Amino acid sequence: MATRKTKATKAATPAPVPAPAPARRPAARRAASIRNRYDVTSGENADGGRVRRPARVETGGEETVLRPYERLKAIGLVRDLMRNSPQIRGLSRTLRCNIVGPLGKLRFRQQDEWFAKAAKWFNDIWARAADFIDGSTWRECLQLCVHALAFDGEFVVVFDDGILTGATKKGGTGRLCFFEADKICNLDAAGFEPFKKKGMSQESGIIFDALGRKCGVVLAFQRGLTETSAEKAVVLTCDPDMPQNERNWLHVMRKFRLRQDRGVSDAVTAASTSLDSLEIMGLEMQSAKIGAARYATVYEKEPADSQDLGLLPDDDGKDGDKDGEDADNKDGEEDWHSPALENITGGNVDYLKEGDKVELAPTNRPNPNLAAFLDYASDVSGAAFGVSHAYSRLKADTSYTAFRGDIMMTWRVFEDFQQFLEDAFTDWVARRAIEHAVSAGTLDAPPSAEWFEDIAWQYPAPPSVDEGREASATVQKLKGGLTTYRDTLGPNWRDVLTNVAEEIQVCKKLGIPHPALETASGAVIEQPKDNQNED
Repeated sequence: MATRKTKATKAATPAPVPAPAPARRPAARRAASIRNRYDVTSGENADGGRVRRPARVETGGEETVLRPYERLKAIGLVRDLMRNSPQIRGLSRTLRCNIVGPLGKLRFRQQDEWFAKAAKWFNDIWARAADFIDGSTWRECLQLCVHALAFDGEFVVVFDDGILTGATKKGGTGRLCFFEADKICNLDAAGFEPFKKKGMSQESGIIFDALGRKCGVVLAFQRGLTETSAEKAVVLTCDPDMPQNERNWLHVMRKFRLRQDRGVSDAVTAASTSLDSLEIMGLEMQSAKIGAARYATVYEKEPADSQDLGLLPDDDGKDGDKDGEDADNKDGEEDWHSPALENITGGNVDYLKEGDKVELAPTNRPNPNLAAFLDYASDVSGAAFGVSHAYSRLKADTSYTAFRGDIMMTWRVFEDFQQFLEDAFTDWVARRAIEHAVSAGTLDAPPSAEWFEDIAWQYPAPPSVDEGREASATVQKLKGGLTTYRDTLGPNWRDVLTNVAEEIQVCKKLGIPHPALETASGAVIEQPKDNQNED
């Protein structure tokens, strides 16, 4: 597409008289213009430069620092980025797939019959429909819990042992009911009056006793409220002295301070950079689309007899279009064509008048430095989640050593997240679900009262960059006593070794050499004869 412009005569429009520039105040008296609002403290430099916004001094609790309405706006911004930003969606998928992935399986350190039945019931039956609302699987719920902690900052989970369906189903459904961060809000003054008489207080939806300990949470079924009435709320309370594992609800969040009341997600830190990157990429895309559609601008030669902004006179429209001729062709001249030239060029020929100027549109959009800049912005956003270069960009473009370093640094964060899930959430879920099954008669009573101390979980392990080299290193560590099969294979190491032993026996009966009984050169390792096995 070409754009045609015509020069205007100098006499058509008089040049505007520039207004006098306003007098500038001295630099010392001018108000500081803060264009970039970062949450850091920085003093004015020696040359009188701009001052960044000072950090907010905390004089109260979490509500004073991050007010409920501001918290809701932050959650909304992150969710909007989740819907529109490929970078944020990719980071969410990376966290969910690496921290949970296809696993999140319950294991026990004990291998007795009861533990095996309990694990099988949890993984094969209960996990098929763990969610109280829509029946989602346990794996999907666990992945979404990872997302909620990283992108919303917190969630509340209730185990239905009758607390939700006590009137309709005795003993409850034994399922999980989740409340997201934008459903936590305060009670209004009338609704909180009974709690206030007991010496309790509330802040951002969290209820505290007289000693400042968390003892409750206020939940609303409607999203985006900062306050609700008692009739439209679910108020969950507990005895602060009660162990967490014995409660039927949890407020799960990751702290970055010792006395933190509400959760703040890692995505809030990355939101500004991600939003700027998304807007920059969108603008560059638009400029590239315009540049692809517009290839040149034609400046027509100014007619000698035209004085009205450079437009040709049309005799008050008397000539008009005649017999399909173009209205611009009023001088009786016919447009001429060169069929041979048009055939060679595919019809892409412009016929210009002598003196016309053609200016080709620039082809330097998008900015050639855009890719490198967006990669840097991705690294900055990924750092907020604790993931390194390869995981923030989803691109392995470095050497073996650097790529392996990326994996090691990031997997320290993933393993810490997995351990946090066990401590704060999944151990509690397994104990509540199995105890509910025992009380309902689905499972037999456990062999001991402390059975839950043997709960373990199987999560994804770091991937192998060079499997041969890493396998050789693992064998050497096992031989030297520097590691164990438990540490190498995970909580189900007994099952793995049992399966290997069964395979060796089958291969021995069939006369097939098993790889575990061969040396590196392929020689078969002779095993001592067992008279009982031979019999």
